[in-house]
Amino acid sequence: MVPSYEDGQPNYINKLAYLSHNPERGDVVGVQVDDGDFYLKRVVGLPGEKVEFYRGTVLVDGRPLVEPYIKYPLLWALPPVQLGPNQYFIMGDNRRLSMLGAVDKRAIVGKVLF
Repeated sequence: MVPSYEDGQPNYINKLAYLSHNPERGDVVGVQVDDGDFYLKRVVGLPGEKVEFYRGTVLVDGRPLVEPYIKYPLLWALPPVQLGPNQYFIMGDNRRLSMLGAVDKRAIVGKVLF
């Protein structure tokens, strides 16, 4: 998540944040993956949306996503991803080095506070 969050800095996750509402685009969330590791990633795609990549830009349902927090854009291309009813597309802010992709809502542990 560099430059937004530095490696090794302490972060706090509100595990109750999504009990009353769903994650929103732009939220930084804690995600637990299958091997038990935790990651901090940003929500860029919401359930039911189509996420694709074109010339370093993330497109959501065909529209460019405005991301002022990105310092280094995407350098690679991926096929479009159609999200299911409980899936979110999450990525790190350092797009050259980090991405996770579509995750089920159950993998999202909570909202990162700082």
